[in-house]
Amino acid sequence: MEAVCVLLGHKADWDAAKKLLGMSDFMEQLITYDKDNMDPKRVKLLQKYTSLPEFTPENVGKVSGAAKGLCM
Repeated sequence: MEAVCVLLGHKADWDAAKKLLGMSDFMEQLITYDKDNMDPKRVKLLQKYTSLPEFTPENVGKVSGAAKGLCM
């Protein structure tokens, strides 16, 4: 969820993640996210997560099926 928080421009902590998950338009924000025009600064921040060898849908899915979909 930290990576999702960063992706959507929120603070990367559990409190922010809980608020984000509680937003009525959370899924809509993900579905309509403009992945082709990401801010390079945000991409750099996300590399902290995406460069981890364990950051794969399979590994994340072992912990949470819902999070697996967010990792894909």
